[in-house]
Amino acid sequence: MRVDKIKDTIQLLAFLIILWLPSVEAYAFNAITKGGYVACTKKEWLEDMFSFSAEKDINSLQSYLDSKKCIIIKEGLLVTIKEFPGLSNIVVFVYRGVIMWAHINALDYGD
Repeated sequence: MRVDKIKDTIQLLAFLIILWLPSVEAYAFNAITKGGYVACTKKEWLEDMFSFSAEKDINSLQSYLDSKKCIIIKEGLLVTIKEFPGLSNIVVFVYRGVIMWAHINALDYGD
């Protein structure tokens, strides 16, 4: 009989603890864009832009910009970070429903 009472007490305590725990909320991580950086709608295209820049291939850079594969970011836009950089220097963010890849320095992450 005593074991049953202990089990009931443990179940009641577990229930109360669950009620007292704060609700878990998903917070969006926002950042502000810095002007003059490139962002692309595919990671591969951003990596291409890095290569074009290193090779000083202005024609290919301009071709990606003209085709709207990539854009030059305007300063001061509020974006939502979708994926923080792991071992790479690329961050994924969303602006007006469009997923973009950019260099990690393209965003101001605030404090």
